[in-house]
Amino acid sequence: CVEIPCIQCSPCMEKSAFESGLNENDVVVLTSPQASRIFIKKWLHTGKPHVRVVSVGKGTSEPLHAVGIIPVFEPTIANAATLSEELPMTWGRRVFYPTSSLSDGRLKQRLEQRNFQVSNKRF
Repeated sequence: CVEIPCIQCSPCMEKSAFESGLNENDVVVLTSPQASRIFIKKWLHTGKPHVRVVSVGKGTSEPLHAVGIIPVFEPTIANAATLSEELPMTWGRRVFYPTSSLSDGRLKQRLEQRNFQVSNKRF
């Protein structure tokens, strides 16, 4: 029996692309605990700048809480569909949505239908 990993997680976004994503957008949307962990590593590496984070749910928020990032919003149901429906424009329309290459793009599409400007960069 041989074990072969089916999914590889490796950060690929350059530091400058990450920093510009933070600087050019109003809010960061994270949709998984793994995305939160990768985000935290990059956030720490860039000097812990002030960020407004939206989290899809409590599981995604846990790693953020551990480093002192308190999400400004979590939807009533922890899924992308509810997040895209409920995200208020309180913090602005420009959304930084770092994702994996496995993301299907529906969250970006739904947010854009609500007139959010989504910067969808791959981690």
